[in-house]
Formats: sequence, C-alpha cells, structure tokens
Amino acid sequence: MIFKKIHKHLFSFTYLKNEPVKYIFIGYQNRNVLKKLFKDCLFFDPFELTPFNIKIFYKSMWIFFSNLFTNPKKLNIPISHYTFIFFLLAYIKINKIRKITFLNHYDKIINSILPFLKEVDVYVIEHSLNFNVNRNTRTKFFTNCISLRSEKEDESVIGLGSIKLLYYLEKLNRWNVCTQEYRNFFEKEIIYISTLSGYFWNYAKYYNYNLNFDLSKIEIFLESIDSLKILKDNNDLLKMRFLDNLKLLGVIKKLENLGYKISIIARNLSTENHDLLIKEKKFYEKNFKNIDFYELNEESKYEFLLNNREKVFMTDYSYFGFEALSANIKCIFFSKYLKKYFSNFFKNDSIIFNEDMSNITKKISHLTHMKIDEIKKFKKNLKKNFFIPEAKLETLENFKKNLN
Repeated sequence: MIFKKIHKHLFSFTYLKNEPVKYIFIGYQNRNVLKKLFKDCLFFDPFELTPFNIKIFYKSMWIFFSNLFTNPKKLNIPISHYTFIFFLLAYIKINKIRKITFLNHYDKIINSILPFLKEVDVYVIEHSLNFNVNRNTRTKFFTNCISLRSEKEDESVIGLGSIKLLYYLEKLNRWNVCTQEYRNFFEKEIIYISTLSGYFWNYAKYYNYNLNFDLSKIEIFLESIDSLKILKDNNDLLKMRFLDNLKLLGVIKKLENLGYKISIIARNLSTENHDLLIKEKKFYEKNFKNIDFYELNEESKYEFLLNNREKVFMTDYSYFGFEALSANIKCIFFSKYLKKYFSNFFKNDSIIFNEDMSNITKKISHLTHMKIDEIKKFKKNLKKNFFIPEAKLETLENFKKNLN
C-alpha cells in the first residue's frame, strides 16, 4: 500500500507555468461541479497534481531553509507530505495567490500549510464529522449537509450544504422544490437509497453471509453472529454499516411483503464501478420480488430526487439522504449499530432518524402526510445537536461571492 501511494505521488508531479489562477482548490471532492461554477481554476492533490517547475523547486527550498533557522516549529509536517506542501506553498507565493479552498478532510495537510498563509484567505469545506483543523483569523469553514460542529454560531462557520445539490437545483431550475407544498401522498411506496459498495461484499464473505438469505428473517442471522457482542468496543465503522444495511434491508423486505411498492436508487455508477453495480443489481433482484432498480448518472440522480419529492425515501445515513432532507424531501434514516456515533439524533420516538423500526408503517404514514412547514420545523429543532443547512439560491450565491 505504501509503495502504491509513493508511486501515485511521484506521478502526480506536473509541470505548470508560473501564471496566476483565479481559483485554487486542494483536493478532488465535487471537482466536476466546481469546474462548472468556477472556470479559471486548478485542483491540487498529493496523489493527482503536485505543481512543479524550476522556479517552484528553488522557492520551495528557500521556504524550507529560511524557516528551518527562524521558525523550525513550522516544519513539524508529516514527512509523506513534505514535497507536496512545500511545492504548493512555492506555487502560491510565486503566483501571489490570495484565496485557496480545501475540499477534502486532509487535516494534516491543512494544519501544516496554515501557519505559512498569513496573507491568504483560506476556505475549508467540511466533509467529515471527525474534522480537526486549527484556526487562523483568515480561515472560514463551509459546513456540508450535516454538521456536528459545536461552533454553529461562530462567524467563521458558514452553512453551505451540498454543492452538488445547489448546483443541480440551479441548473435544472428547480428551487421551487424546496418551498412548494406537497400535493400528493404516496401512502405505500418507498424509494430506498442504496449504500451497498465494496465493503458490503467483503463483510458478507467475512461473516459467511448467504446473499440469498431471506431478508425478512435477517434477525436470525444477526442473532447467530451475536452482532452487538461483536461491536462492543469496536470502531470498525464499515462493519457497523454492513450490519445496519442488513437490518434495514430486512425492514424493507417486510414492507414489500405488506404490499409496499419498492424502488431502489443504485449506489454504484456504471461509468466508475461497473462490476460493483452488477453485483448490487443482482443482489436486489434476487432478494426482492418486483422492484424498480434505477441506474442513474449523477445529473439524472438529482433530477430523479427532485421529480419524486412527494414520495418517502429511506436510507441508513447516506449523504444523498441528507441532501434530500436539505431540500425538504421526506426521508427516513435508520441505524441500529453505528448510532453510537450519532446518538444525538437516532431515537426510538423520531419520525425521521430511527433506531427502532418496529412501528415503521406508522412512521411512514405520519411522514407521508407531513406538510413542508412541519419538515422545516423538524429540521430547525435539530439545531440543538447538529444542523442541516437549507438548500437555497442565496446560499449558492453567497458561496460564489466568498470565493470571488
């Protein structure tokens, strides 16, 4: 693994001319959308693009040695990031870059670079609940679709939500979705947001789980492996997610047996992970009698979400689910195992965030008939523990204004 990372880093070195670029992004998350929002931009990443030319090389050496003798504490940087950080700093200083934006939760890289950026405005887009970044007076944080940050009222923290969702709401001209009252009620229909990916098949093999096992009897399997005992003092988040997947799929199977129409949005894309998409599709077709399985590209996925805003979606704790709730689309979240990390909002008596699905039909019925003001009020009350920014045009405009 370490040799693979070294190989990727070495091949990331890219010759760049010394000319200013308006937008500098560190990372790759949401890159395709950001390229459409900000035309004159570059995306740096230690495994994809490390800037290089002779002037950058000499400038990076100057930055290193000048600080070695004057402020050696600033050189407390993970050795694996040394070349990327100093070459990036050299590029920023040579081209007099005044604003940069971090897209990924590279905490160590961000914390290593910040002490050198006294005259640069830094924006950080939060993508992780375990985010730990040092501050300086020129740093601002954009929160994603779900934030557990305690500094919610801090002026340096700006509610953003999902860049992709905001972009497609604008592109498809569907801002009315977020404010328009629901007109129809689909009492016995569920759209499941699948989260099955590589980890699911790995743990299925690990637990000798039969992929054709009757999901309506999944409790028998979970009891046979003593799932709660396995997870005691265990921090394997993907293992917990695998078990949550099984538990939730068991609930959806029971809903199918009760006559609910089940639709499923594929987790995997044919353009990126075709083999996993085939596995995912076969799994659902074997385990459910009559489902609508939607294989959608990125834009079609958001269009489908907006077109079906009056139906009830269901998921474990997928980011796409939080995007749906951000746009005031009805969504039920479930966790039995990973909830210990999200105990603030997975409650037995909650309509939207659940750890107990024994009376799920009542919860679906209740949510189905909720009005948009009730959904907004529910989200507002969540702010005691975390908050989900509203998907609004003003938010997108404010984001572009800050980066300009």
